[in-house]
Amino acid sequence: MSSCKYNYAEIIQIYNSSGASEAYSHIRKQYFSKNPYSVIRYMKKVKSNHYDPETDRFIAPAAFESDNIFMNLDELCSKSSGLTPKATEAPSMEMLIKDLVQDRLLQLSQYVFLNQASKTIIVDRSSMIIDGFNVSIS
Repeated sequence: MSSCKYNYAEIIQIYNSSGASEAYSHIRKQYFSKNPYSVIRYMKKVKSNHYDPETDRFIAPAAFESDNIFMNLDELCSKSSGLTPKATEAPSMEMLIKDLVQDRLLQLSQYVFLNQASKTIIVDRSSMIIDGFNVSIS
């Protein structure tokens, strides 16, 4: 599920205006995706899409932008942090790695299904090949 494959802005607009079922239908028809639920699930996980679970809507990014994005000199001088850059570096790197792993697992869940009861792994090989993946079994 590469970011260049789907037009997320269009899907968000359909999701917000017509609902989830219409967005699923659009993803199936427009992008020939066999599992549109994983696309929406991925979009909800990406923090830049600003999904609000209480209203079941994506919030427009313009609502998060403020007119005053830069701090003035007084604000910079009044806010002194006792943290060194190295102290804050580790948690942000861990969050980055966690987000990357979650993205990869969501992408993988579009093609691979685990059946715990029968202990079976089902791989949707045709969708993977259509999406540009090379499939080899060793």
